[in-house]
Order: sequence, then structure tokens, then C-alpha cells
Amino acid sequence: MTCAEPTGTLCQTVFSVRDYDLPATLNSGQAFRWQWREGWWEGVVGGRWVRLRSEGERILAHISWNLFWAALFAGIAFLVAHASYMVLSAHRKRSAAETDALEIEHRDLPPQIVRHSFAARLFHWVMAGAMFVLLLTAFLPVAGIKFPWVTWHWMAGLVLAGSILFHIIHASVWLDFWSIWVGPKDIPEFKAEILRELGHDVPGPKPGKYPLGNRLYHMAILVV
Repeated sequence: MTCAEPTGTLCQTVFSVRDYDLPATLNSGQAFRWQWREGWWEGVVGGRWVRLRSEGERILAHISWNLFWAALFAGIAFLVAHASYMVLSAHRKRSAAETDALEIEHRDLPPQIVRHSFAARLFHWVMAGAMFVLLLTAFLPVAGIKFPWVTWHWMAGLVLAGSILFHIIHASVWLDFWSIWVGPKDIPEFKAEILRELGHDVPGPKPGKYPLGNRLYHMAILVV
């Protein structure tokens, strides 16, 4: 479906038809919950509010853009919040003298420590690629850009589902499954992190491989 004329929060599209009875179709047993209101048939398709009206040999369709704007706002808000966190946390970077002292204290450590395995990095890049394909194939057709998006969309969905299944198995069998979860044991670290963000140099538990902020973000994504 393409958007021929975006109007505010609605996308207006026209379908050319021949010998098509829209009321008979929407009142049949194969269509559900369509309602006739003020000259339009209103319903929900794919999570979007839609209204249809038959005009001779064409069907006029209005589609709600509210979901698009909500997703766009959420994405921009996340980028702004993440950038703000990085800027405000810049003062917490270790000084060169502290880093040198730690290296002297731990001479037995290798020159480089692998933080994430190749399998973990591959999963994240595959998942990110699948998500971008899903977003583009979902919103570009609505914006009026025509291309065979359906095949790309369902293929990206299969890739995303497969990558998530791989991640669950990989994290449960080969990694420390509970290291990413948040619980009561993290309250002291949370208090210490808040004080450090406020500029206080306080003792307290330091984050391991996954800082508390990363784990909270992981939980939020899981819930959403």
C-alpha cells in the first residue's frame, strides 16, 4: 500500500477497482469488526486504523500515521537520551595515571581481552540488519516508495526470529545466562552509580562485563 497524499496524521490512498462491492465484502463472514460511520467503513488492519469509502470504480482509503510518528519519536528520544548519557558520563573516564597503575598491578593480564565473542558480535549485527530491513519495508511503502517489499519483509522476519532463537540458546548454554538479569543484588550498585553520576567519588561495587545501565536497557527491550 502506498501513500499518495499524506494529510496530517492520515495517509490517503486510492485503489482502482472494477465490479467491486465494498459493503458486501466488509459485511461478509470473511471480514470482521468493520463499522459504518459518517460515510466511511472503519476498521483496523495490521495494527493501523483504516477507513474506506467506495466511489464508483475506485476505493478511497485513509490510514492512520499515528504509529509511524510514535515509532519515530521513540527512536529520536532514545538517541537523544543515549547521547546525553555519553556526554554526561565523560567525566567518569579513567585518567591515564590510573590506567597505568592498574596495568602495573595486573601484569598477568593479556594485552587484549575479548569482551564479546565472534558469535555474540555476529548475532547483534544480524539482528540489527534484520530490524533495519523490517523498519524500511514497513514504512517506505506507506510513504509512497514502491518496491517489492513483501518478500524482503517476511524474509527479514524469519532472520530476526532465527537470530533471537540462536541468542537464547547461546546465552543459556555457552554464556552466563544470569549475568544480564537485574535483581535485588544490584541495589548497592544502583545507589553507587547514582552518586557517581552526581559527581561523588564513592566506594561501591563496580560493574562487571555488563554495567547496570546496559542490563536495565536489555530488560526494557525484552518487556517492549
